[in-house]
Amino acid sequence: MKTYLSVFLLLFISSIGFSQKPPKLVESFNYTGQNIEADQVGNLYIINKEELTQLNQKGEELNRYSNKQLGDISFLDISSPLKPLLFYKNLSQIVYLDNRLYPRSEQISLEQLGYPQATLVCSSYMNGLWIFDQVELSITRLDRTGAQTAKVINLNQVLGVELNPNFMYEKYNKLYLNDPKLGIYVFDVYGNFAKKIPLAGLPKFKIDNNLIYFPSNNDLVLYDQVGFTETRLKLPIGKLKDLYLSGNNLWLLTSDGLFHYLYQ
Repeated sequence: MKTYLSVFLLLFISSIGFSQKPPKLVESFNYTGQNIEADQVGNLYIINKEELTQLNQKGEELNRYSNKQLGDISFLDISSPLKPLLFYKNLSQIVYLDNRLYPRSEQISLEQLGYPQATLVCSSYMNGLWIFDQVELSITRLDRTGAQTAKVINLNQVLGVELNPNFMYEKYNKLYLNDPKLGIYVFDVYGNFAKKIPLAGLPKFKIDNNLIYFPSNNDLVLYDQVGFTETRLKLPIGKLKDLYLSGNNLWLLTSDGLFHYLYQ
């Protein structure tokens, strides 16, 4: 196993030191939910069932969105802060919002597009869209006009496994398809299989450069895709629902609220 770390991971660890000094609590907020995300300009987004709340970097509320007719939000993709994507799995519906969380248009029915068995979606580059079909076991990429630009069917045969993914995300022109039991399968933007990342048991994760990070047993786990190394940092509190890391800033979403910590 290689022992070197990515530049990002080296900078992050050197900034907090190897002393495992706990991060300092900056402020807490009365927000809770299941997921927290952040866009490229630093705004935070919290999903709480059917409601989406947008906060600035100070934790101040900017906007809210909900649609009770569509029910709970299954997935949020904010690869483009000007066009957040909301996926409602139970109804196979997609809603695109603007940067103030106002709907851009009527919701999009995946069934009407010809994908009635879609269980996962995510944004792609140049306003494209990836769709995972559970029956076909396929991944399909559509461009901004709805034209198909890539499709791979029967992933079980391609990968030689019985795939049951729960999460899909494109980052840096790579598609990450997560199976909690098997690990993360990575494809290029044409649907070609690139590699498998041996991180099993993950309900979700986040990506920053070559770094994959996620919570595990009250630890923040940092996995470097280049050096194949793993670093664990103790989290200061429990009851964790989700987290987001930006530089030395750590946001923890728990059942008791939202907490902003700073590694020093």
